[in-house]
Amino acid sequence: SAVAAEALGLLRAGLPPQPPQPRLVWGDARLGNILFAGTRAAAVLDWEMAFLGPGEADLGWYLWFDRHLSEGVGATRLTGLPGRSETVQRYEARTGREVEPYLHWYELFAGFRFALIANRVGRLIVEHGLVASEADVPLARNAGRLLARALRSE
Repeated sequence: SAVAAEALGLLRAGLPPQPPQPRLVWGDARLGNILFAGTRAAAVLDWEMAFLGPGEADLGWYLWFDRHLSEGVGATRLTGLPGRSETVQRYEARTGREVEPYLHWYELFAGFRFALIANRVGRLIVEHGLVASEADVPLARNAGRLLARALRSE
């Protein structure tokens, strides 16, 4: 799509430097993949997208999903969860690293990845006859729209 091509162009143009020390990146950092015991995380699930790289990739994915699950689907954001700035501040305090100036790149990368994944899921759903067209797959439609909105705010 034109939106994905535009995002890819921006990502290529602003590629961050390689991290000095690659870390284990979860690859699917989002609340739905965390098991809690009370208010504390007890386990993290879904490691099939794990890789070695910059930890900020997980932060970008987490922030993108937080945005997708509210703005991206037209829902009100849940109260009580830390917002973007508080999440970033906590990340920086826990890791001892500042995430700027490249955090926006990692968020855009997350949006690009998610839009590609959602688009592929949409195509598979159509190919298997579950819906008539990709327009009937809200996941793909919403992921693409949110990515387009993010690009307009560049």
